Amino acid sequence: MKKLMLLLLMVAAGFTACKKDDATNPPATSAEETYANRLNGVWTVSSLTYSATLNLGGFPIPVSGNATNAGSISFNTPTRFCNYNIVFLPTVPGVTDSVRLVGAGTWTNTASTVTVQDTATQQAIVFTATTNSDAVQIMTTSVNYQLDSATIVPVSLNFTLTK
Repeated sequence: MKKLMLLLLMVAAGFTACKKDDATNPPATSAEETYANRLNGVWTVSSLTYSATLNLGGFPIPVSGNATNAGSISFNTPTRFCNYNIVFLPTVPGVTDSVRLVGAGTWTNTASTVTVQDTATQQAIVFTATTNSDAVQIMTTSVNYQLDSATIVPVSLNFTLTK
């Protein structure tokens, strides 16, 4: 009888020692969810580098430069809505109009990219993160610059976002 009681106590102790999966142990989030949560809020474009190639008279002319305080981007993770306002004046002789990437739309993301579907133009803008942390995002994208009535110049942007 003592052996039976001892065996029952050991079995009962074994059941109480088993780990239960409950609300105190939430499931791990995916890399996409983690990145989306990290993006939430208003980010300042603290620094920006740009590069493009102008084709003037059949001669390609590389252009590059830097800008600071070039705007902001805000991501609202719960609503998945984004406002972006990146504006800078390139240091190119004869260019007097700013390069602009301005708009708003809904966004989706992977672990390292954000795709914004612009509400007004219905165009997709892809931002690729080369660094993503809670306080700093370094992203790249491309924007088309209207040089004159007949010339569109693709401009590559690499910018640092800070909170």
